[in-house]
Amino acid sequence: MQMGGKPVNKRITAFLPPDKAEFLEEWAKREHRAVGNLAAALLLNLIDAKQLEETSTTKDSAA
Repeated sequence: MQMGGKPVNKRITAFLPPDKAEFLEEWAKREHRAVGNLAAALLLNLIDAKQLEETSTTKDSAA
């Protein structure tokens, strides 16, 4: 989605068990980042890896 020529990031909500949320909060604090920023970075990395995996799998099966 774009607004005035700028892409607008979509907001998502995730629910974590308390121990995992606490770990994420501590991790973010150690890296001097907001929890949401760290969570977004982690998700982006996982999504990129999954997209590469699926692209690779599609190319392999087409050969």
